[in-house]
Amino acid sequence: MPDWLIPVVVATGGGAGVGAFITALVNARGSIYAQMNAFVGQLQEDRRQDRVEMKALSDKVDAALLHLQIEREYAVDLYAWGVNGAPPPPPSRRTILPTSTNT
Repeated sequence: MPDWLIPVVVATGGGAGVGAFITALVNARGSIYAQMNAFVGQLQEDRRQDRVEMKALSDKVDAALLHLQIEREYAVDLYAWGVNGAPPPPPSRRTILPTSTNT
């Protein structure tokens, strides 16, 4: 049970009057406001962490797509080499140069 609900129940059921009821509502508003701020802060932190995770996953996908593109180019070169009768040595495979990531 929320901490602000007890004074509201006591004020309405105990006959303490309208003043106690209004005071309980004002205190409840402050409590709800603090709880909502904490909830929004938690959501913002979760969203920030999600953005960091999505960036890391996006970088992995980009690296995989680059690798697939290199393999596709190499396969096409090998096919062209074979179709042409394969007299010279086969084409060389391109490699991915390591890049530094500043995360």
